[in-house]
Amino acid sequence: MIHVCYGLYDKDGRYSKFTATSMLSLFENTPPPTQSVIVHILHDNTLTQENRDKFIYIAGRYGQIIKFYNVEILCKDLIAGIKKIFAKQLETSVFTVAMFYRLFVTTLIAPEIKKIIYLDSDTIINLDIQELWQVKLGDKVLAAVTEKDNSGLIQDLSLCLDGFVNYENYFNSGVLILNLKVLRNERKSIEKGINFIASNPRYTWCDQDILNYCFSEKYLKLPVKFNQFVRSERFNGKNTIDEKIYHYAGQSLQLNPSDNFNQLWLKYFVKTPFFNENSFINLYGGIQQLHIQQKKFAVKVSEIMSGKKRAFFIVPSDVATLKNTFQIKSDEDIILADSPQSLQKLADEIKNAKGKKVFFIAIREFLAVYQSLTRAGFTYGKDFVNAFEFLSDAEGLPLNSHFLVKLL
Repeated sequence: MIHVCYGLYDKDGRYSKFTATSMLSLFENTPPPTQSVIVHILHDNTLTQENRDKFIYIAGRYGQIIKFYNVEILCKDLIAGIKKIFAKQLETSVFTVAMFYRLFVTTLIAPEIKKIIYLDSDTIINLDIQELWQVKLGDKVLAAVTEKDNSGLIQDLSLCLDGFVNYENYFNSGVLILNLKVLRNERKSIEKGINFIASNPRYTWCDQDILNYCFSEKYLKLPVKFNQFVRSERFNGKNTIDEKIYHYAGQSLQLNPSDNFNQLWLKYFVKTPFFNENSFINLYGGIQQLHIQQKKFAVKVSEIMSGKKRAFFIVPSDVATLKNTFQIKSDEDIILADSPQSLQKLADEIKNAKGKKVFFIAIREFLAVYQSLTRAGFTYGKDFVNAFEFLSDAEGLPLNSHFLVKLL
């Protein structure tokens, strides 16, 4: 029996569809009687009965088992404590309290269960999960894929920059094998990690930073195939799909028919009961809104650029292409995004510009840069903009349809 766990915060009923799509991909690629799977859903009061029934329907259709755990009832005091000490981070973060649910697994899951796979909702399981389940942990507290193995993703890993965790060992918490037998004896370490990370608002990858602070020297490194990051390919929508666990985020998920990963996600999503007639109604409303926004965008650009010069933040490999696309002049600054320290250099340059320049951020992982700059006090649409918003299909950038996916 394979045990798999998800954490779910279903505000406005918008997030269940992503968890359901991941779960369905898991069942499709791990069919019984090859192996039976029990999925454990850690949720709160935001999960509606209607969406709960849809999860039950999916599990029943594939002959698998699903169990639900309401953390607001079962871990009331723990949740209240997390919300209190991380109040500032949760107010400004794009993340939700659900990211902490993985820390409660040992409290919620029955003691006879010795091991469990924890998956973020933004994953697609394009392999038989028993391949991951068969990994031997020994005395290791968990197994995970390092951020380094997914090189190229720019993140503000302050925990590494401050010297508390070696960047070589810093792991992503989106896919974990948890050794519950060992982890149940680490509650004091986790409490210490929670208090340490909460005390410094620079550590914005809250739950992930907690786990790294506690266990970066005590875990088993997994092959990258078990947590392969998916990025928005700005100049090449094609990508090869293999037997892997794909971990997408934000703008990586779009309605782009030329992108193989997006086709893969849709393949599983349309098989869930979350894809119905309302999906088309919502899409039409989204397209209407897009038309209105395009009209407003032209006016906004003229306002942003009034009396200011341009500067650019670009990955080295994209410099030649973007120089041509934006017709960058010799007196316009280009800051290279070529190291973890690049974000600090960018922030310093914006500060020194004193509002006389607009910085065009040409980074595929724009969200990470956006978060870092806004925390530093800079304003989107005034001090910096997303350079890719100015590109057309002809220049290699598909329509940014991520918001349409959220409406499905």
